[in-house]
Amino acid sequence: ITFDTKDDQIPLTIYKTTTDGTTTTWKENLLKGLVLQLHISDGYIYIPRLGDKIYSVTRIPLANPAADEEIFASLKNGAAAIAEKDGYMYVADYFAQEVVKINKLTGDTTIILNSADGIPEEGALGLSFDTSGNLLISTYSKKSILKYNGTDLITLTSNLPANVLSLKVDKQNDIYVTLEGMGLRRYKPDFSTYELVSAYEDDEVWGIDITKSGAVLYSNMSNIIYKLNPSVTIQGT
Repeated sequence: ITFDTKDDQIPLTIYKTTTDGTTTTWKENLLKGLVLQLHISDGYIYIPRLGDKIYSVTRIPLANPAADEEIFASLKNGAAAIAEKDGYMYVADYFAQEVVKINKLTGDTTIILNSADGIPEEGALGLSFDTSGNLLISTYSKKSILKYNGTDLITLTSNLPANVLSLKVDKQNDIYVTLEGMGLRRYKPDFSTYELVSAYEDDEVWGIDITKSGAVLYSNMSNIIYKLNPSVTIQGT
């Protein structure tokens, strides 16, 4: 969990929270920047920084928090979100209107989607794969969810009631969407219905993750972390 100060001139701190809720400082005085989420893979914590052209994605070994941050990728305008599939990182470059595919072993980068493909301004703020391997993309100001099947980019919905901050897809392909000022919702794959699953309807939810067991973890701007067990709704509509 990274503490977002909303000030990109203040060094960041990563906190570690165990399953019983105990929170300790994992690493202090990280490089400055605006971090919206973390990504853990293959023994590393990956740190995407929005708007940072050099330290777009850095990483630190989980086993050695004293280690310096290593640059994993430098992108045009930094990184907002990371998803992973089949040995590749997929990174949302929010300001460049791009989704970039990065080979984890070689570091080679390929732009797979950009504005010409339909990524809008203030778009590509959240990424997540469904069980069929489609990449779902949340766009901030367009209030939409896009789906990329490897060939075509289509719009699943563009009728959400607020700006979309992030999304995650679970094993049932239900889509968890965080809306600015409107909490966390769980939508059916076709967006026909939804349930409010955050503790409060007006929660400002930025960070969200789904564990291997299917539990949903999310945090709000009040620095509270919630856990939602599978098939349980905190609050419905």
